[in-house]
Amino acid sequence: MVGFISGIGEVVLATACDWFQGAGANAPEKFWPITLFGYTIQMLPVPLLAFAGSYQLASVLIIVERIGQATRNPPRDAMLVYAANETGYGLDLAT
Repeated sequence: MVGFISGIGEVVLATACDWFQGAGANAPEKFWPITLFGYTIQMLPVPLLAFAGSYQLASVLIIVERIGQATRNPPRDAMLVYAANETGYGLDLAT
């Protein structure tokens, strides 16, 4: 049951959050606050899973963790693109 709820949380909620957060994460001044908020929301439920007494509570904690991951991913990816544009993509040793 927890695996099913995990899948639902990933497919439905995380994808929807990714879509909405992607638009808000394009402004460079919003990168860090949104990313830190997402990491906080993602990491708080993980240790609480050890104390979940029912699959319902575990399912809620997993869904909250998935929402946190979906919140942090778009601004994190935007930061990586911004940093790569500023510093370059690395040394190409193949040539």
